[in-house]
Amino acid sequence: MARGSKCRVTIEGVRLRMNGRRHYYPDVMVSCEEPGDAYAMSASCLIAEVLSPTTSAVDRGEKRIAYMAMPSLRHLLLIDIEGQLIDHTWRADASDAWLFELGTPGGALHLQSPAIAEIPVDDVFADG
Repeated sequence: MARGSKCRVTIEGVRLRMNGRRHYYPDVMVSCEEPGDAYAMSASCLIAEVLSPTTSAVDRGEKRIAYMAMPSLRHLLLIDIEGQLIDHTWRADASDAWLFELGTPGGALHLQSPAIAEIPVDDVFADG
């Protein structure tokens, strides 16, 4: 559970159902829905994908488009380990336009829904 909320954080291995046929396994996902299945979800408010040379094109293309079509999604983080950058696409509500923020070393990302949180970019890239 995420501290101070009923939301559940999952790291790898939990399937996100996009529709009847398509699904993905995000690296990190936060869902505030009631868990019906411990290994599958159909709604997420935050998704984080760690980019690698072999997954970057799919994560930035196909997955990004599919994730941003989800009414429940508020934050999408694409984490570039090599460049130490975080591409943060977000919106306050499903009817709002998507906004973009680039997290760089020394900066912080500000997540405002469903809870208010600040994530120092350096903490994401800190070893151990």
